[in-house]
Amino acid sequence: MNVVTIEMEERGVLRLPKALRSKYRLRKGDDVHLLDLEGYVLLTLGPSRVAELSAHLEKMRKQAGLSEADLLEGLDEQRRYSFREKYSGSS
Repeated sequence: MNVVTIEMEERGVLRLPKALRSKYRLRKGDDVHLLDLEGYVLLTLGPSRVAELSAHLEKMRKQAGLSEADLLEGLDEQRRYSFREKYSGSS
């Protein structure tokens, strides 16, 4: 997973780097879908399945009895674990 930092331009315009536009064959007028995850933003390409996936994940979260805070805490724990695995070789 690569992290790319982009700067917001005038009138809220975000310009994707040429390497990403080329990699995904994005052209002017192509749709890019944005999902607001309350503090995180997810961009997706192609036909949007975001609403369908979001509903499925929400159903699974409720069935497991987890709160959004539980999920975010688990995400933070996984990030720390992944960081240690990648950079220190220990778990």
